[in-house]
Amino acid sequence: MQALDGDPELLPYFMAASRFLMVSRVKSIDEFEGWLSDLLQSEDGVAQFIGIGELIDPEYYLTQHEDVVSAQMDPIEHFIVWGFEEGRAAHPAIPGLSSEEVIKRVIRAVDFILNNPPVPEFPLDQEGENVRQAQLDAIRSSLSKSSNKIAVVAHLYYLDLVPEILDALRAIPEQFDLIVTLPDWGCRRILEAVSCAYPDAVIYKAADRGQANGPFMDLLPMLADVGYDAVLKVETKRDYYVGGRLAAEYGDAWREETVSALLGTSERITEILSAFRTEPHTNMVGAKGHFQSLNDNPYHDQGHLARLLLDDDISSGYFAGSMFWANPACLRKITEIISIVNFTPETVAKEGMLPDLIERLFGHAATINGGRIHMASADPADPLMLDATPTFASLHDHLDQSVQNRKRKDVSPKSALAW
Repeated sequence: MQALDGDPELLPYFMAASRFLMVSRVKSIDEFEGWLSDLLQSEDGVAQFIGIGELIDPEYYLTQHEDVVSAQMDPIEHFIVWGFEEGRAAHPAIPGLSSEEVIKRVIRAVDFILNNPPVPEFPLDQEGENVRQAQLDAIRSSLSKSSNKIAVVAHLYYLDLVPEILDALRAIPEQFDLIVTLPDWGCRRILEAVSCAYPDAVIYKAADRGQANGPFMDLLPMLADVGYDAVLKVETKRDYYVGGRLAAEYGDAWREETVSALLGTSERITEILSAFRTEPHTNMVGAKGHFQSLNDNPYHDQGHLARLLLDDDISSGYFAGSMFWANPACLRKITEIISIVNFTPETVAKEGMLPDLIERLFGHAATINGGRIHMASADPADPLMLDATPTFASLHDHLDQSVQNRKRKDVSPKSALAW
């Protein structure tokens, strides 16, 4: 946000302001000031303000204030009760200022965002927004009651591919929460198939935006809040275009390779889940051959949004197609300014638009703070490959090779015996 560059004292509060807007759901600065005034009336409210804004880094706080260490006090508790009011430095990126000045700067940052959103918004009409929020509230309530450690978000768009995805999920060797997303115009037969196979599945009929990524961005905050060990993002992917024409065999190869890599056998899934649970900092696992280089396929905004959201402009790559197992917490920051309303109402994503940017951000976010990305071969018998490096081949070249290999396998050897 170039305008913010001219007001550097607001920069440390930009992400905090984005989180406040997400939580408060206000649409004007007057509404926000009223919401904030009510929040700050109690010590619990001050604690929420500090927590939502992520205004304290506990380890940093202890390095800056020896008296807190000597008193053996919890740094967060100390900052809430005394440090915030005293203007103590609590975060390496946020200067130590009086509580009054911090609040003023947060309000100014919120006002700036409301007038200059970092990503354009395309709001739903009031009825659509009401339906959206009601569904998300219901899903949040349902997931909060679950004791399962993993979840699956399956975007089911193509009816004829639904059985393939639902059958593949049966390989998962433990209980999981299934959230099915599909366009709000829906498909009765898809819902019937899901209900028959997974009666407890949660359904999100989302606005038809951003293909699979739009609904996923709406769900991601609650997935992170639940604290799942891992979440699988999968879809009935088919679209692949060559020279402007649909090349279905390439789309099929893309989907089938990914599903085999991520769901091929119970043993493969157990290996993936074990990586999340035992390998330090594992944040994402995707299909080998689909991990593309960010150097060869850069952000179309020159990495501006990545620097804004992640405070980082160095990353190796991303999984083309955005199907993967992930630690949802590592992707949380992306949701602070992006949800389904930031995607255009168009049903087909175009190269260089937000869906492509989000695809890259997923991989980038997974590597922040030492996060690790691993790859899984389409052959479930192969071991997991730790610490992924981007493939030298482009996605098209990789899929082209896969398609050619499939054609060779389909040539029946019996033809040589036809005499």
